[in-house]
Amino acid sequence: MKKLIAMVMICGITAVLPNVAQAQEDPQVVSMIEVDLKKRLNTQVIHQIEYQDWGVYWVKANSIYEFDEPVYHISAYTKEGVWMEDKFDISHRIPVSIQAAIDKREGAVLAFGQLIYTSENAPYYKMVLKSGETMLMDTGFEKMEVGPLRGGLVLTSEVKKDIEERLENAYIIGGYQDFNQQYTVIFKTDYVEFQNGQILYSKQGEWVETKAFLHDYFKLPLELMMYVNDHGGLDNFGPVNQVWNATESYYFIKFKDGSSVKLDLELNEL
Repeated sequence: MKKLIAMVMICGITAVLPNVAQAQEDPQVVSMIEVDLKKRLNTQVIHQIEYQDWGVYWVKANSIYEFDEPVYHISAYTKEGVWMEDKFDISHRIPVSIQAAIDKREGAVLAFGQLIYTSENAPYYKMVLKSGETMLMDTGFEKMEVGPLRGGLVLTSEVKKDIEERLENAYIIGGYQDFNQQYTVIFKTDYVEFQNGQILYSKQGEWVETKAFLHDYFKLPLELMMYVNDHGGLDNFGPVNQVWNATESYYFIKFKDGSSVKLDLELNEL
């Protein structure tokens, strides 16, 4: 069984990624979103409504909804103003059954917890531990074997088997289908217990590409950290991905000025 090894080491601090130029918000859509928030969630404070350049509105707000006080959440809407998702921060109000499950893990410390509602799936809980481990539970507090799948995506037994063979201890925490199948995964590498990434398949179920998201600056492999330091340091760098496909393996680095570079695993520019 071939196991994927992501070149990640050294614990550290998450780099703050740059803001990119955003498309102009449509005032009519913004107004629709405001009305929906207040009607649907009993929103008390709207901190921000911002259109992202990939076609989604992100909202940051505090709403009462089904809680006894306003709770901070991030919501997503389509560019037409149709609701997609609410993610409520419940880090300080974890249900007893979930806290008990966390406590069973020796040394486990919660990083954050969310109660998530989506337009395509049943509500669920997402707990992320400081170790990087992610726990998904349904509203009955049962572990979800696979995270929510959207866009009509169906995880076949063949694709599931292939993911398990390519990635060690893979946990599929979500998926989406458009022109291909995209699965968000957490998996074990020789250096990191819980590596975040994405694995892509064609609609016919053929493997296309695997990505490891190396977005923690000080968890980069030592030689890549040296490359960063030699090219402007943290102030100059955005996200770093390691990519594998049928023909090559490489790093893809984005800089804060909008430029990018592709490097082979020996850090030669491609």
